[in-house]
Parts: sequence; structure tokens; C-alpha cells
Amino acid sequence: MSAKSLKSIPIVPFFRMLLRIFSLKKNLLKEIELMHQEYGEVYALKVGGLKCFIKRPEMIKRVLVDNHLNYEKGDGFKLFLPVVGYGLLTSDGKKWASERKVLNREFQRQNYQSVAQQIKNQLVEMSKDWDKEVSINFTKEINILTVKNVCQNLFDYQIQDDINQLRQWFHDYDHYLGRQQKSLIKVPLSFPLGHLRRARAAIKGLRGFAHKVRIHQIQRDDENMIKRMALAGFDEETICDHILTFFIAGHETTANSVNFTMLLLRDHPVVLNQLLNEVLDQGTESVYLEAVLKESLRLFPTIPLFPRVAKADDIVDGFKIKKGDMIAFSPWIMHRCPEHWESPLEFRPERFIGQKYEKEFKYLPFSLGPRKCIGEGISLLQMKEIFVFLLANFEFDISGPSLKDVRHNVSLCPDGDVFLDKLKRR
Repeated sequence: MSAKSLKSIPIVPFFRMLLRIFSLKKNLLKEIELMHQEYGEVYALKVGGLKCFIKRPEMIKRVLVDNHLNYEKGDGFKLFLPVVGYGLLTSDGKKWASERKVLNREFQRQNYQSVAQQIKNQLVEMSKDWDKEVSINFTKEINILTVKNVCQNLFDYQIQDDINQLRQWFHDYDHYLGRQQKSLIKVPLSFPLGHLRRARAAIKGLRGFAHKVRIHQIQRDDENMIKRMALAGFDEETICDHILTFFIAGHETTANSVNFTMLLLRDHPVVLNQLLNEVLDQGTESVYLEAVLKESLRLFPTIPLFPRVAKADDIVDGFKIKKGDMIAFSPWIMHRCPEHWESPLEFRPERFIGQKYEKEFKYLPFSLGPRKCIGEGISLLQMKEIFVFLLANFEFDISGPSLKDVRHNVSLCPDGDVFLDKLKRR
């Protein structure tokens, strides 16, 4: 393509961007969406280099699939390095490719029937004392459950640690990440501020937990994922990097998706009633259950923004992207785009029955291409088992925050806890 035929990327004027500074910090996704409405499907900010935002499926396909080797994770992912090191979330190039190949085999080893049974057992254990309660904090219960599931199903590790402490460390670091991402001035982690002290303690605590898991599994007589990583040549720190990557990404995103789905069902009693009938009849084989979960992930993708940085110059749908430029796209925005979805803000699970929107690059809650989330299958299985168990065994009302407001640090979560009220066994 000749230089004359290249299209210019609209640049948001600097003074307009200054007017949006506080709004960007308060609600980044909304502001990105408003600028798309004002400047089109492709636009850029000039802040320490070009930051280009896109919402065209063909451009996303170019970045994630057709020329994916040219795009590495954005600077925001470097904030994860103190905790997860260079695991699959943050690594690139040959290191990522070789380790992803080994870990793909580990996920292919998973016996889904065995995983499903372990989840059922943990659900029974979780709910054994519910008869004593009229109302339970479902968010707290499901977060603890997903922590146990990740440790059991991926690492074959029976967690004995203080789960509340682990989750507190995670939330302290997540809070730090959110503040850093939304701040124009990046405060060094060593600075003596309260949230930074808590972040440093979280790093120490979480890395210590990973080393404990690694040592425990290496010393076991039987085979396990950790020992196979060691045999594949992964050093101690690399193993810990992957333990924490799977632990953090695996439990939090699943728990948030379950909570969002609960709130959507609360607001759509007709869908809840249909789901109940389907689940009682078909269990986890229910097509409608899968459609409900996919529609929930469409409206509330737990990772709502994917930034990538060009390693070399590229032409993306006629636009020149230079080496070092950031190109970002948002599942949140793509999933709510009226050009791609009929009645995009409505909760309509039936839209997913018999449809594969991933092929059109307009539906990407787990990303797409070679770097698609390695744990997608287990996450969906876990969500299915949770809803089948709850609906088949309990009657309850659902209460919690409005879905008009959500919290967005790195991941997306409801702005408050979900509760199951008037709880009783069927």
C-alpha cells in the first residue's frame, strides 16, 4: 500500500483530552466509548507516544491473529511483574511460545469429568452449613470456592492457607494496579504511602504462597503439574510465576462472572425461570445455560480492555501503526456495539444458541487467537457446575448492587457483594 493511500488516524486534540482527565480516571471505559462516538471506530491519543483505540473486527483480527507476533503486551501489564513475574500473562516472544506449548499440554491433560466431580464435592462442602442461614454473602462464598478450585484442579494442591488473607493480598495489589493505571503520574512502588505499603506486603505474601505450593508439590511422590514444569526445565521462579498467574487469573475472573450472572438473573426473572426448568431437566448439558453464561460475559467481560504495543511498523486496515505505538480494543465496547449486535444492551441469552460469534471477532471475553485464555474451558465448566448445583438444590432470592455501576481496576466486578436471601433447600 502506498503512503498516499494510507488513512490518517484521527487524533483527539490535547485540550479535549485535558478536559476529560478526571472523567478518564473515574470511568475509563465510558470515556473510551464516548470518544469512539465522537471520533469514529479508530482514533488515537498522543500521550507519551500514540495510543490508538479500535473497534473494527478486522483490525482486532490483524492484531490478535494475522500478525500477532508483532504485538506484545502493553506497559500496563508490566505493573503485574512484581507479583506474577514473566508468566503467560506478561511474557512475550520465544519464552512465551515455548512455555505456552508445555502448559497447553497440561490443560489438555485435564480430565473434565474428574474436574467436574471435584467442583461438585467442593460445592457440597461449601453449602453444608447453609441450612443454618436465611441469607448468605454469596460473593464471599464463591470467591473462596474458586480459590480452592484453582488450587485443587490445576495444582492438585489442597489449600490449607488462610484464604481470606490470600484474597486480601490480591485485592490490595489489584487496588494498587487500578490506581497506577488511571494515574498520569506513576508513583514508584517504594514510595511511603499506605496503599503502596499494602501492595508491597501483598507481593511478599503472594510470592511466599507460590513458593510454598511449589515446594509442597515437588516433594510429593506422585506426578503433578508443578513437577512436570520442573522436568520441562522451568526454574523455581518461573514455576512460581505460573502458579500466581493461574491463581490470580483463574479464581477472580470466574468469581466475578458468576456474580454478574447472578445479578442479571435477579433483574430478569423470566430468564431465571427458564434457566431453572432447563437445568432441572438437562443439568450442565443445557444449551440455554451456556447461552446465559455467554450473554453474561458479553455484557460484563471480566477483562474489559486489551492493550498491545507494536514491535515493528504495521499496516492495520489501511492505517499506519508505527513501532512503539499502542493499539487497544475493548471487549466491553465491542460487545455493546449497535453495529454488531441487535439491542446490544439487552440481556438476551437466546442470541447465542447455535451461534459462534468468536469467528466474527466481535465477541472476545477470553481474547482470541494464539494468546486466548488457556483456562477458558475450565472456567466455563466451573460456572456451569455452580449454577446447576445452586438451582437444583436451593430456592433463594438474589440481592446486591445495581448493574448500572461496576468497579474496574484491571478486571471488572460488581460494585458490591451479592447475597442469596430466603435461602432454603429444595
